[in-house]
Amino acid sequence: MFATFLQYIRSGNHASVIKILDEIGNSHTDSAEVYANLGSLLNEQGYPDKAEAFCRKALEFKPESPELLCTLADTLHDQGRPEEAIATYRQAIACSPFNFHAFNNLSVSLNGVGRYKEALQACTQALQLAPRLAEAYANQGIALKGLGRIPDAEVAYRNAIVLKPDTAATWSSLGSLLAGQGRHDEAVAAYRQALALKPDLQECRLKCALLLPPLQPDTVPEQTDQTVMQALAELEQGTKPEDWPALGACIGVVQPFALAYRLGDHTAALKYYGAIACKARAAWFAERFQPVQAPNRPAHNRIRLVIVSGQISNHSVWNVLLHGLLKHIDRDRFETILYNTTPYVTAEAATAMALMDQYHHGLTNWVQQALHDQPDCIFYPEIAMDVTTVQLATLRLAPLQIAGWGHPITSGLPTIDLYCSGELLERPDADVDYSERLVRLPGVGACSVLPPVAAVLPDPESLDIPADRSITRFLICQQAAKFDPSFDSLYPRIALSALPCRLWFVRDSKASWDEARLEERFQDAFAAYGLNAATYIRIIDWLSGEQFLGLLDSMDVYLDTPAFSGYTTAWQALHRGLPVVTLEGRFMRQRLAAGLLRQIGMTATIATNRDDYVLLAAALASDPQLRATLRDGLKKAAGYTDENSDVVHAFESLIQNRVKRCL
Repeated sequence: MFATFLQYIRSGNHASVIKILDEIGNSHTDSAEVYANLGSLLNEQGYPDKAEAFCRKALEFKPESPELLCTLADTLHDQGRPEEAIATYRQAIACSPFNFHAFNNLSVSLNGVGRYKEALQACTQALQLAPRLAEAYANQGIALKGLGRIPDAEVAYRNAIVLKPDTAATWSSLGSLLAGQGRHDEAVAAYRQALALKPDLQECRLKCALLLPPLQPDTVPEQTDQTVMQALAELEQGTKPEDWPALGACIGVVQPFALAYRLGDHTAALKYYGAIACKARAAWFAERFQPVQAPNRPAHNRIRLVIVSGQISNHSVWNVLLHGLLKHIDRDRFETILYNTTPYVTAEAATAMALMDQYHHGLTNWVQQALHDQPDCIFYPEIAMDVTTVQLATLRLAPLQIAGWGHPITSGLPTIDLYCSGELLERPDADVDYSERLVRLPGVGACSVLPPVAAVLPDPESLDIPADRSITRFLICQQAAKFDPSFDSLYPRIALSALPCRLWFVRDSKASWDEARLEERFQDAFAAYGLNAATYIRIIDWLSGEQFLGLLDSMDVYLDTPAFSGYTTAWQALHRGLPVVTLEGRFMRQRLAAGLLRQIGMTATIATNRDDYVLLAAALASDPQLRATLRDGLKKAAGYTDENSDVVHAFESLIQNRVKRCL
C-alpha cells in the first residue's frame, strides 16, 4: 500500500492519493504505526493538512509520543499555524526533555513569528544536547540576526558551515547577512558557493541579480541602473525553460526595494524586473493550478474588494493609507476582504477586523484563497516590503489590480493596472515615471488616521540637549539608506549659516553598516568645510513613539531628507507644530513632505534647490519669532492632513468605473 501510495504522490496523481486516504480513514485501523507513518509521509510530500489528521489519529493511541507530537507540530508549522506548532513542540519537549530535534524545530517556528529571544534559547538548548547540530547553529544565526546581533549571527552561520559545509541554504543566509553589512563582494561569493552546491537554488540567483553594490560618493544614477539591467539580463538569459516555475516560487523573497533609495529614474529597470518576475510567477502558477472554469458567483450588488497587506500594525502603511480607507469606505457598495499576510496579532489587526466583511491572516495558500474569493478588484497599499504581497501582486488574480504609494515608486509589474498617488505629490508630467496608469487622488492621496499617542518629553541630558535655547536645534530623523552622499554637504553648510546650532540625527540600529558609513561621511563632509562634525552633530538612539513626539516638541526645525522624503515623520512634526524644511525633487518619493505642506496651505518652507534649502534653514534659525508664528499656524492647520474622506470617495469612483469596463 505504501509503495503504491508513494508512487501516486510522486506522479502527482492527487485524485488517487485522496481516494487511498479516504479508504484508510474509513478502515477503522487500530494501528498507531500506520497513521504515524502516513502522517510523516504526507508531510514530507507536501500534504500537511492531510498529515495533521493522521498524526492526531495516531496520537489517540500514543498521546505522549514525542515523535508523533513533533510530526504534528511540523504539519502545523507547514500550514502556517506557528502558535499551535510552538505549543505542540513544547508539549513534545515536556514528554522528552532531551529531544534536541524538538528544540531545534521549535526555534524554526519561533523565528518565523519574530520571537527571536525565545528562538535563541531553544537553539541554545538544542546545542547543549547536540553540540554538533549544524541546523541549530543556522537557526541560531537567524535568531541573532533578528535580535540585531549581527557579528554573533555571522559566527553562528560560519559554525554551521564548518559542521556541514554542503548546506546551500546556510551559505545563502550568510550571503544575505553579509549583504546587509555592505560587504558586497563577500555576499556574492557566499551566494555563488550556495549555487555551486545547488545550481537550481533560484533564490540565490535572484539575490545575486538584485544585490546593489554599496553607494559611493561618486556613484551616478545611470551606473546603478546599468548594473541592475545587466544583472537582470543575466538572470533572464540564464533561466532554462524548465526553471521558470522554480524561479517563480522565489519571487518576493528579495526585492529591488533599495533601488528607490538611489537617485534617478529607475522606471526601465523596475519594468524589466517586473516582466521577469511576472513571467516566473505565471510559470509557477501554471504548474500548480489546473486551468478550471471559475464558478459563477451569485448575483451581487456590491463590488468585491480584496485588500492585501503585511503591515497591519503601528506602521505608516496602516496609519497613512489603510486605516482611514477601511473606516470610510462605503460597505453598502463594496464588500471588503482583508488579507493580512503576516501571522502576527496586533491591536491594529483587531481594528481592521471590525471594519471588514471578511478577514484572513496567517494562511499558507493565499493564491487559493484569492481564487476562491474571485475579487473584482485587489488593492495593494504597498508592493515591496512583504513577500506574500509581492507574490500575489505578480499574478493576475482579479480583473482590476491597484497599487498604493506605500512604496513610493512604480512597482514595474505588468499585472498592476493602476498606481494611486496624490495630486499634490506628482509633477504634471509624472505619468512617464510609472509602468501602471498613474491616478492622482485628491490631496496627498491618503485618508490618514493619526494614532492617539501622548507626547512624553525624553531626558534632555541623555540626548545632550542643552538648556540654552539660543542654540538652534535641528532634527533629521530617517533611516541611513535615505541619505544620498550628494546631499551630505547641506549639513555643514547649514551649520555655518545658522550659527550657533546643533543637528540631531537618529541612529539607524537596524542597518549598522549603513549607519557607520553615514557617520564617516558626515565627518568627511564637515571636515571639507573646516568644521569638526563632533561639535555640531549629535546621534541619538531611536525613541519610542511617545518620546519621539516629545523630541519633536523640544526641537526648533525639522530637516527633511532630499533624496527620499519622509511622510510619516513630517506628518508627526506638523502636528507638533515643528517647522519642516524640505527640498522638493523630481520624483514622488522626493515630494512627500512638500505634498503635506501644500495640503495645509503652508508652503513657505518648501525649497526648490539646494541653496534655497540652506537659506530656509538659516532663516528659521535666525528668527525665533518666525518659528513661533509657524508653530502656531502648523498646529492649527495640521488637522487638514487627516481623514480626508474625499480620497476614499475618489477611490470608490475609480474602482466602480474601471470594474464596469472589466466586466
